[in-house]
Amino acid sequence: MAAPSWTHQRISQKLHQAIANYIDSHDGECEALAAPFAVFLNGDDANYLESDISVIWDLSKLDENGCHGTPDWIIEIVSPSSEPRDYIKNGKIWYIRG
Repeated sequence: MAAPSWTHQRISQKLHQAIANYIDSHDGECEALAAPFAVFLNGDDANYLESDISVIWDLSKLDENGCHGTPDWIIEIVSPSSEPRDYIKNGKIWYIRG
């Protein structure tokens, strides 16, 4: 898989910064985490996904390996080169176009 483009990284960084600053300025008790950050959905430590940004309210889902369970909010920055991978996972729609 090719490394993310500069544009992709810049968008991700700015979004993460804005979300984290908002949480901090409102004394929020959730975490905004930027990729690379593992999200384990299958109850094991072998299979995981990585969204560009994950926001987790239930901090008990977090450990040093990542998030165990579904994040409360995910952001995926879709580039033309990554569109098939970002929208489709195992033949199913993974991210819905907005």
